[in-house]
Amino acid sequence: VTPDGKYVYTSNPGSGTISGFAVGANGALTPISGTVLVTLPSGSTNLDIAVSANGKFLYTLDSGTGTVGEFSINSDGTLNSLGEVGGISVSAGFNGIAAN
Repeated sequence: VTPDGKYVYTSNPGSGTISGFAVGANGALTPISGTVLVTLPSGSTNLDIAVSANGKFLYTLDSGTGTVGEFSINSDGTLNSLGEVGGISVSAGFNGIAAN
């Protein structure tokens, strides 16, 4: 969930995707841009996601490829890929991810 409570994102490890929803004043969820916002690179299993404290970035911990995916969060809740950072064990992911 973004710090302002406007958007919520879900990690879908089975399909290697991230879905996003706008949160209404009454708590109702509305899919953002067809719901599935991002499909991760082949072989990635996004085990966990985290939103930065300022609400501008979303990060994925991708087991199977040993990467952290970086995304900017647009004002409408959609995501833009900023690339990946590697160097993590391909079996990483059991402890989760945190963003600041």
